Amino acid sequence: MPLLETQALHGRYGQIEAIHGVDISVERGAIVALLGANGSGKTSTLRAITGTIKTEGTVLYDGVALQQRTPEDAARLGIAHVPEGRGTLSALTVWENLSLGAFTKSRKQMQERYERTVVYFPWLAERKHQTAGTLSGGEQQMLAIARALMMGPTLMLLDEPSLGLAPLIVRQIFDLLRKINKEDGVSILVAEQNATVALAAADHAYVLEAGNVALHGPGDELMRDDRVRRSYLGY
Repeated sequence: MPLLETQALHGRYGQIEAIHGVDISVERGAIVALLGANGSGKTSTLRAITGTIKTEGTVLYDGVALQQRTPEDAARLGIAHVPEGRGTLSALTVWENLSLGAFTKSRKQMQERYERTVVYFPWLAERKHQTAGTLSGGEQQMLAIARALMMGPTLMLLDEPSLGLAPLIVRQIFDLLRKINKEDGVSILVAEQNATVALAAADHAYVLEAGNVALHGPGDELMRDDRVRRSYLGY
């Protein structure tokens, strides 16, 4: 049984439908990539899963259909959403941002999650009182991932984590995601335009075009697919 499965998932902004019956699944312990150009429906798919846009269709989480879901419902189920643009609160400190990620936890659980999180991001301990807005772009992205980890998630959704970052930082972030996936068993669904780095990390990938799934398959197979290579990998 997949950890997450969508069936005929539609999502709309007012009268405009952004995704048209998307079917995807994320196996427990897997990394799954959503690929596609701007406007293909990647962000809308993640938002539809967490209930931040109006949806039709079915979202199954651990075999249970999620009805009338909200972002808070998703968080309490163990689904952490790292939005495009990182979503860090720039006027708050690093520690205050992290604390918001653990809003469903007790004080003791929050401390336990913090101790686990700084294993992956040791620099956070030294800079916990620094204002988040003074961090570099890469550090803010890492803070956003760390804040999601403070939830103790089962599933992490990430929207364009490479956006605006230098290639070296992007590689570091995806290396951290693989480590979190392997060591903590967190399943990951990542929407990403950088198909090369996403496919290198993904067990499975879906390519979206105009709000529909155009093709899908194992990450290494799509890496060799002529259509994917010409459209997204540039060779």
